[in-house]
Amino acid sequence: AWGYVLGGRLGDRLGKAARTAPRDALIRDSTPAALLGASFGYHRAMDTAGAVVGPLIAVGLLAGGWSLRSVLWVAVLPGLLTLLFLTRVREAPKREALELEIDRSAIRRLPRPFWVVLGVWTLFSLGNSSDVFLILRAHDLGLSATLVILAYALYNLVHSALSWPLGALSDRVARTSVLAAGLVVFALVYLGFALAPGSWAVWPLFAVYGVYIAATEGVAKAWVADFVPPGAAGTAYGLFAAASGGALLVASVVAGLLWSRVSPEAPFLLGAATATGALLLIFSRRRLA
Repeated sequence: AWGYVLGGRLGDRLGKAARTAPRDALIRDSTPAALLGASFGYHRAMDTAGAVVGPLIAVGLLAGGWSLRSVLWVAVLPGLLTLLFLTRVREAPKREALELEIDRSAIRRLPRPFWVVLGVWTLFSLGNSSDVFLILRAHDLGLSATLVILAYALYNLVHSALSWPLGALSDRVARTSVLAAGLVVFALVYLGFALAPGSWAVWPLFAVYGVYIAATEGVAKAWVADFVPPGAAGTAYGLFAAASGGALLVASVVAGLLWSRVSPEAPFLLGAATATGALLLIFSRRRLA
C-alpha cells in the first residue's frame, strides 16, 4: 500500500539528510580551492556511475523473471557494503589554528554572497520537481516500464560521463557560466517533455537532461564553497540542502496538482519558467562569478 512506500521513502530521505551535508563538507575541506569543481564533479561522476549500473542490473533481473519486490531486496546489499567502506573514510585535515581563529566570526554569520547563491538555487528548485515526473511522463508517452528504466540509465550514463569534465571546467572559467548553460539545457529539456510528440523523443531528452545535471549538481556545490569561510562548511551545506530540499518538496506537490488537475505538460512548463527566472538572476549577479 502507498503508506508503506511513503514510510520507506521518508526513511530514505532521513538518511540522505544525515549524510549529505557532512559528506559535502568533507569534500570541501579536503580539496584545494583551485580544484573544488573537479572534486565535486568527480564525486558526482562516481556516485552516478552506480546509478547506471543499478538500473541495468534491475532490467536484467526483471528480464530474468524477478519481481520488483525482489529487485528492491537486492538493492539493500550495496548499502550494507557501503557501511564497511565507510570505516576507511577519515576526517579532513585540520586547518591551521590561526586560520580557525580568524574565521570564527564568519561561522556565526555566513556572508551575504552565500545567501544570494542560496536564493538563486532555491528559486530554481521551486520548479525542479522530482525526476519521478520525468519517468511518469515517459510512461505517459508510451514507454514500457523496462524501456523507461533503460532511458533513465541513459540519462545517468551521460550524467556520470560529463560530471567530472564539467566540474573541472568550472575551475577554469566562471562557475556561473557553467551553471547558466546547465539551466538553459534544463529549460529546453523541460519544454521538450511538455511538447514531446511521441515516445521516441524521450530518449534524446533523457540524454540531454544528463548534460544539465552534470553542469549543475557538483558545480553548484563548488559555487557554495567559494563563499563559505573555513569551519562553516557543514552549516552552509546543511542550509543548502534544507532550502533546496524544501523547494523540491513544494515543487513536487505543485507538480502533482498540475499533473492531475491541469495536464501532464503543465509541471514541465513551470520548471522551464523557474529555470529561466534563476538564469536571469544569475546574470544579474555576475559579480559573484
